[in-house]
Amino acid sequence: MDNNLLSNYLIKRGLNLDPVSVQAKADPVMDDPEMLKGVVEMWGTHQTAITAVLQARINAIAYEILTTCTPEEVIVSRQSLVELGAIITDFISYSSEQEKRDTAEEDTPSKEEESSSEQKSL
Repeated sequence: MDNNLLSNYLIKRGLNLDPVSVQAKADPVMDDPEMLKGVVEMWGTHQTAITAVLQARINAIAYEILTTCTPEEVIVSRQSLVELGAIITDFISYSSEQEKRDTAEEDTPSKEEESSSEQKSL
């Protein structure tokens, strides 16, 4: 097994590279209500820290662009900056989705409420 392959590098860090999941563009956060809730809670609690970690990585890449990248490499490095910024957009999207789900849950009467209102009407 070649340890220099990107797939091995990512797998060692716990990132899934299952071709079926990647091809299907599965979103393990949106597909798992508990995971979504956990991500949203983490963002709500640690938004400043998460943003600081991303900013540190953005700063490192920006410094590399300014000091060592050739013009051809700038395009690839710039895309890395865009992708890092997209992580914050993802957290915001997940938060919005959780809010929609919570609102839908509140608007949907529970089975107990439906049952008690049926009994009252009888």
